[in-house]
Amino acid sequence: MALQTRNPEDPLTDALAALWPGAGVVRGRGRAPRGCHQEFVVLPGAGGSGRAVPVAPAVASRAVRNWSAAGHPRSVAMRSVAAVALRLGLGAAVRDRVTVAGPAEGSLRDLLCAVFDEDVTFSVTVGTHRVNRKPVLEIFDRRGRSRGFAKIGLSWVAARDVAAETSALPHVAGLDDIGIAVPQLVWAGTWHDVPVLVMSVVPRGLRQRRSDRSQPPVHEMRAFTDHFAQPPAQLAGSAWLRQLEHAFAQIDDVDLGRRTWQCLQTLLARAGDRPVPMSAWHGDWTPWNMARHRGRLGLWDWERFATGVPAGMDLMHYRVNVATVRSGTGPDVVQRALAAAPADSRCPAHDVLTGCYLAAINARYLPLAQGPGGAAIAARAEVFLCVWERWCAGVSHPVR
Repeated sequence: MALQTRNPEDPLTDALAALWPGAGVVRGRGRAPRGCHQEFVVLPGAGGSGRAVPVAPAVASRAVRNWSAAGHPRSVAMRSVAAVALRLGLGAAVRDRVTVAGPAEGSLRDLLCAVFDEDVTFSVTVGTHRVNRKPVLEIFDRRGRSRGFAKIGLSWVAARDVAAETSALPHVAGLDDIGIAVPQLVWAGTWHDVPVLVMSVVPRGLRQRRSDRSQPPVHEMRAFTDHFAQPPAQLAGSAWLRQLEHAFAQIDDVDLGRRTWQCLQTLLARAGDRPVPMSAWHGDWTPWNMARHRGRLGLWDWERFATGVPAGMDLMHYRVNVATVRSGTGPDVVQRALAAAPADSRCPAHDVLTGCYLAAINARYLPLAQGPGGAAIAARAEVFLCVWERWCAGVSHPVR
């Protein structure tokens, strides 16, 4: 891979530098230097996240307004105020800026202008510090209209995720027919040997339902499960089990490998020869990966999508993530959230489904924790392995 992030202490500037190879990208305060051909204002976010927004008022205000529309009301309100200020041309009040000067040929912007066949610009967002952190671009035309989003695989984990989402989008395109809006594939390919995915915009309203931040959208989840439903199958011998075994085989630590293997055998013993309903799951269905617009649910971030998996795991994932954001990631918090997830008649028995979900999450987290940047997820991985071992031992969730 030709481009790699170089400054983890300033991932936003680092991402912009990667998008303009050969140009000088500088973060600072005050006026832009002579020869600058692109200037961004920097708006910080929670947990080390942030967004670089072009200074053009029409683009800047739209970029801020669209940023995490499904977030907490206070954050949405603060960003709405910032959007109005930028729309009025008050961006000069934001002194934290990034400027791009020097050669611009061969930049990612050149590629995106060719993809959309018009002059476009973009904002750049980096999320919180995670092993799969990647720059996400929202693309705008000269009038400030959002034309799409792009994801760039600058690290090996991000490259894998970009490839996975590129493969997933054609499979989920039919969800529009059941009331779930999803991004459409616009363009995918490589740029400087780095995978790039360009997607259409999923409409989202500025204000979201308060209930969606705490309660899963059960109606849409059931429609999703039905849409991808497959014949029930035994876990033993299933393609899903082989995928789990392959993931756990990537774990280098002997003790971790032994613990996961024991948990997996316990899951198979409890499931027995009982057929388990199979379907698909989004894999990361959370409040921050969805939003409503005119009564229709939009859903994005499809890099974890998989078919042929036990039905109903998205519901558990949603509740677990809502709980851990609110109360912290601890074994008791995760157990209570899993116990609270309601059973669905189309899903396997609650106990077996819980074991399946924990197997799937451990197969995701533990190999990542072993790889580059794995320290960012190591603590969370250990929590979910602990919960899986408690489930195997029959330890009930704490009553509080």
